[in-house]
Amino acid sequence: MAEYRISIYGRNVDEWDKLAKWIVKNELFSDNVRWLIQIPRLYDVFKKSGAVQSFAEVVRSGFFSSPPPGDVFADGSGFGEIDIFEPLYEVTQDPSSHPELHIFLQRVVGFDSVDDESKAERRIYRKFPLPKDWTTTQNPPYAYWLYYLFANITSLNNWRHDRGFNTFWLRPHAGEAGDTDHLTSAFLTSHSISHGILLRKVPALQYLFYLKQIGIAMSPLSNNALFLTYERNPLPNFFRTGLNVSLSTDDPLQFHFTKEPLLEEYSVAAQIYKLSPAGVNIDCSLSRRFPRMWPETKGGRGETTPRSHCDDTPSHVPSTRLATNLFDCPYSPPRLPYYRIEVTLSPSTSVTTGLQSDLGTRSTNQSLPRFWVLYLIKRELAAYVVLRQDFLISREHTALPQARTVLVTGVAKEYLNVKSLTKLCSVLPGGVSRVWLARNMQDLPDLVERNTKACGKLESAETKLLKKAAKTILSETKATAKANKKGVDPPPPADIEADPSEISRYVAKKDRPQHKLGLFGLIGKKVDTIDWAREEIATTHKLIGEQRTVLRGPDAQEYFPAQSAAFIAFNSQIAAHLFAQSLVHHAPLRMSDRYLEVDQDDVIWSNLTINPYQIKVRYAISWAATIGLIVLWSFPVAFVGLISNVSSLCLTVSWMEWLCKLPSPIEGIVEGDLPPLALAILFIFLPIVLRLLARFQGIPLHSGIELSLMTRYFIFLVIHGFLIVTLSSGLVAAIPAITKDPASAVTLLATKLPAASTFFLTYIVTTSLGGASGSLLQIVTLITYYVKLFLLGSTPRSVYKIKFQLQNVKWGTLFPNMTLLTVIGLTYSVIAPLVSGFACVSFAFFWFVYKYLFLWVYDTPPATETGGQFFPKALNHIFVGLYIEQVCLAGLFFLARDDNGKASSIPEGCALMVVLIVFTAFFHITLNSGYQPLIAFLPLSMAGRIEELQRESEEVEKKSEAAAMLGEKSNLFPPPPRASGEESLIRRRKSEATSETAPTRPIIPQHLDEHAFDHPAGYEPQRIVWIPTDWHNFYQHELEETQAAGVEISATGATMNAKGHVDVVRSPPGDEWYDT
Repeated sequence: MAEYRISIYGRNVDEWDKLAKWIVKNELFSDNVRWLIQIPRLYDVFKKSGAVQSFAEVVRSGFFSSPPPGDVFADGSGFGEIDIFEPLYEVTQDPSSHPELHIFLQRVVGFDSVDDESKAERRIYRKFPLPKDWTTTQNPPYAYWLYYLFANITSLNNWRHDRGFNTFWLRPHAGEAGDTDHLTSAFLTSHSISHGILLRKVPALQYLFYLKQIGIAMSPLSNNALFLTYERNPLPNFFRTGLNVSLSTDDPLQFHFTKEPLLEEYSVAAQIYKLSPAGVNIDCSLSRRFPRMWPETKGGRGETTPRSHCDDTPSHVPSTRLATNLFDCPYSPPRLPYYRIEVTLSPSTSVTTGLQSDLGTRSTNQSLPRFWVLYLIKRELAAYVVLRQDFLISREHTALPQARTVLVTGVAKEYLNVKSLTKLCSVLPGGVSRVWLARNMQDLPDLVERNTKACGKLESAETKLLKKAAKTILSETKATAKANKKGVDPPPPADIEADPSEISRYVAKKDRPQHKLGLFGLIGKKVDTIDWAREEIATTHKLIGEQRTVLRGPDAQEYFPAQSAAFIAFNSQIAAHLFAQSLVHHAPLRMSDRYLEVDQDDVIWSNLTINPYQIKVRYAISWAATIGLIVLWSFPVAFVGLISNVSSLCLTVSWMEWLCKLPSPIEGIVEGDLPPLALAILFIFLPIVLRLLARFQGIPLHSGIELSLMTRYFIFLVIHGFLIVTLSSGLVAAIPAITKDPASAVTLLATKLPAASTFFLTYIVTTSLGGASGSLLQIVTLITYYVKLFLLGSTPRSVYKIKFQLQNVKWGTLFPNMTLLTVIGLTYSVIAPLVSGFACVSFAFFWFVYKYLFLWVYDTPPATETGGQFFPKALNHIFVGLYIEQVCLAGLFFLARDDNGKASSIPEGCALMVVLIVFTAFFHITLNSGYQPLIAFLPLSMAGRIEELQRESEEVEKKSEAAAMLGEKSNLFPPPPRASGEESLIRRRKSEATSETAPTRPIIPQHLDEHAFDHPAGYEPQRIVWIPTDWHNFYQHELEETQAAGVEISATGATMNAKGHVDVVRSPPGDEWYDT
């Protein structure tokens, strides 16, 4: 049996008669041949050539004078039959009017709609107009064409069935390329389709095609040449799923190489897809399905009188052979895989008994691994506590002022003086060494900032001036050399009357660096930058000196009053920790917030003077804004998604109709390039916004802000990076349904979670391979380094920052990304265990990468040192993965139904999962209550150990001085392992630590400096202006002029070559620098 296809264009009504006469005259009809009429969608071609004026000329308005009886689809208002169908209605009404056509139609099985599906479809109307109003050159969309084809074929079939004639089916090309919406239109209108390879991208449509057993005639060899390579063709997957697929040819003269193209399709498929050598699968499952696409009914979909599904007459395949096939017969439902979850259109979702029993077995078997996870968390936390305490009492750390200093905020007014605070803390062992009060510095910090900005502006202007002079000399040198080569006089210098020894000889006054004093340097008076900066630095330096004199004088309290916070340095480290744990004041909220291990550079001075009651209000506002941001984040993301479909957006939103008129290239940029860029910018700004919210809360330390950011960012990632992705909808969209039925939250999560495992498997693989390799190679950092050096390396100070300062670690965003992988791995450890395996491999990659980065790439300044406080917070975040996993498993048990539709796993859900959830929560609370105090403070039991180390440090200091005199080296750090019954793992780690190479410099305790915890604006020296030396020694003149203006300036360690490029070999003047 063969099926030939031939096109009818509908350009005139004589096409049908010409084709029929040709067929009949040449006797091309046969009982073994069927014909399929192809209708090309070429309205745009006809319109551009002037053949038609509107789509109504292809789709006529109303039926001709004698309409067919029955159920027709004409309303006389612009809907009608396609011009192609006029002769078909005529021959149905009177076969003698077209006798050859009547004979030919008995061999026609249906109609096909063809064109290049990959062409982009732009909706230029908000609502599709009637055919008479479609006058643009834009071709109507696929759905528009298919609707009129379906309506006319159905109307024609009704009439032909009433007259006893054969009927036709609609079998268009669909899903070969282009938009997957074509498949939706075909599902609603067509009996079967050709190609359909895009069904692999839409599982929901694939399931609907399976339910209705809509035929799919596939041509893998044709697809291989045009759109999809043969090995990626979904034909075998469709076949195994149970879709009604068959093999067919497509343009055999173009894509096939033998005289039997259909046999070629089958033989290649049998070899590539490993089909049965005996041909059972081919004959019974593919060839046998093909006759089902022949018309036997009156409807456009062929649903009224189907052929017996086990009839072997059309294909001559005996029914006996069907028994060996995977599927009993073509119309019977295939046997589903054991772990398939059935999805029905009923309100409730049921889980098959096979999945239920398998989950029960898996959950029982996985209970012990869950306890193993809890044990590992406890063990790591115990090991961390030991390491942290050893770090805090180590000689290197106890030598720092921050080890014995406590920052206390919300100090009551009666204690805002050194004497009162000293007396208050005198009851603690060792007493107080020194007290610093946080003061209202008035406008002194602003003056220091003005001074610093003026220094930066002067450095930039001086360097720019020297660079201009160097480039002018270089160009003159080249011009002179070129003139000498040609034997002509060289060009005159830039300013022949200027003093040759000064830089003005090469840079005219109008070319010197200038700027405007107004807003953003865009408006206001224009001044010489160098002269203005020298004057500004001198002025601010004088004002700063005057205010600092007052600050150090007896009137300091009057002009710079103490406000709400103080730094208290104790003589003993254990005293500092005892004070931090004590209830200090009798009034509520007073002196309640105390911070240990505070470094001066870590302090946010503007947050020290906030009232404790304001801090509580700020805390509530900050977290409310954070939760609101997390909940409403789906809106900007949804807006970005709308931008990616701007062609539809301009039709649904009236004020955006102008977008429909954009040129195609601009529309492609807006839809293709703008959305991912906008999404990347959104996620870049998210941590910045969260940091600002944490700072608004009133946290006085930068490290505290990072700790708060870690929690906020982790919550965001779990909700939007995990739960919302799992639910495949925004949080805002899910809230109404959950509000109406709170129990549906667990149901929704439990049913969606298993289906998302593939996505997260891909996410983990991409993150581990792409993220780890990118972090190891540091390609972006390398490119950024050279870009910064080229664009921003204009002054010695900027070049130093780019070349010598290492990257800092942003702990607040680094840890949440890692713990998210842990949450995903734990959640899927039972539902999809393969994800856990890939998660383990990912952490192996990251362990190697980050060990290298922390050793050789990243820098951890002392101000950012928290003693590892991010680690226990990360361990607590792991519990989130355990809770989500257990809640989802409980939901699956509660949703399980037996054959009678009744709940069948309530005992497992209650006895196993609910108990496990309660135990996990109890373990979590117990773990936190036991270890959190040990993480935050040193216990009193370690006081003897601390005193012993302090005595040893004095002896070590003496021995180190003696060893240094003799030129010997001593190994001083870390301290020997603690003599206590700790776990073997802790002993091993500590013994390994002692084998590390120790510093050779003696550890000398740092005595408390007078300004150790004063506001930097009150004592820091003025920044020294740093300019480079140049080849022509112009910098000497600039040094003298600047120093004469009362500004400190230096050119040490910075150079500029003849081309004006700046380089440095040391840190800025005034900073510490150790020559090696």
